[in-house]
Order: sequence, then C-alpha cells, then structure tokens
Amino acid sequence: MDGISLAASIIQIIDISSRVVTKSIDIYRSSDGQLIEHHEIDHVTKALSNSAGRIDQLIAKSTARTDAELEQEQLGAKCREIADELVEVLNRLNSSGRAGRWRSFRQALKATWKEDKIISLEKRLDRYRQQMIANIVETLRSLQP
Repeated sequence: MDGISLAASIIQIIDISSRVVTKSIDIYRSSDGQLIEHHEIDHVTKALSNSAGRIDQLIAKSTARTDAELEQEQLGAKCREIADELVEVLNRLNSSGRAGRWRSFRQALKATWKEDKIISLEKRLDRYRQQMIANIVETLRSLQP
C-alpha cells in the first residue's frame, strides 16, 4: 500500500508542476502578463455584472414592483457581489505589464493555488446567471396574452 501512496504522490506532484510550468510559459509569452483564460473570465464577468446593473436600473424605475422584479433585483445584487469577488481574485493574480521569467513563475504558482477558488466563483456566478435568465423568460411569458 505504501508503494501506491508514493506513486500517487509523485503523480500529483508531476501534475501540479506541469500545470505551473505551462501557466508560467503562457504568462511569460502574453503581452500583458496575464493568462488568456483569466482575461476572458474577467471580461465576461464584468459584462455580466454590468448587465445585472442595467436590469436593476430598469427595475428601479418601476413604481409598483412585482415579485418577479424583486427576485430579479436580489439575483442581480448577488450576481454583482460574486462578480466583484471574482474580479478581485483575478486582479490579485495579475502583474502589470510583461512579466519576466521569475515573476511569470510566481504568478503561475499563485494562479494554480487559486484555481479552485476561481472555478468555484465561476460556477456560483453561472448559477445566478442561469436563474436571472429563467426569471426574465418567465416574466416575458407572463406578459404574453
């Protein structure tokens, strides 16, 4: 059993090391010192947060809010909260400008450590996005004669 545990530990170390090296190379080669996937996540997250804000502004103009509008407002607020947290995590991982080899490696190591947190926040944000869409569709259906 000890041999299997040792082999599993070695495989895990090799897996983590290869992910760090790959990310380090990607960061080093990028023009802005940021992983492409982090740049995309940041862009989409900010766009979703902005959309939720615009929906909330439209709902706020309504004088008599329906239950669906109140729920949409709550979903939008939670969506923006999670989006802000995700953007903050990504911002802490970014370096300014082109990174050198050592800085790229350190940044890749941090990104690997924070990978689970980023994935978790992405999933939470996606659940709120899906619920917001479902509420909008439900509201539109109730408006049709």
